[in-house]
Amino acid sequence: MRYNLIINPMQRVRALVDQPDGWQPRHFAVAPFGGLLSTWLWVSYGPDWAQIDNFGVLFYGALAVALEGGYQMFYAISKRRRDINAAEDRGRQEGLTTALDTLTARLKDDPDVNPMTVIAELRAQSQNHRQP
Repeated sequence: MRYNLIINPMQRVRALVDQPDGWQPRHFAVAPFGGLLSTWLWVSYGPDWAQIDNFGVLFYGALAVALEGGYQMFYAISKRRRDINAAEDRGRQEGLTTALDTLTARLKDDPDVNPMTVIAELRAQSQNHRQP
């Protein structure tokens, strides 16, 4: 019985809030009441707090962003960083493969050449942005 009284309403609220589509109408309908409630809470806390009653709207805005998926922003930033790191790793792997293939081809063409000379030539070409 307690489960249904406590958990079920919370799950319904979560299902209502955690929808990617339709958050604009929900926010438009709730924003005046949320700003009013949070401002009233700041003012009713005491006369010293009434001087900063404009924090009520800021507090509501921060709460609304958190409830509407502010956590997804941090997830998106971390996913973007993971994607960039994966692309850099792929680029390094492709560059290494290309360099090793070029080195192998040069050593096959002239087996008597010093490998350090070929590596030095490849480095000089890559620093000059020329393709080997």
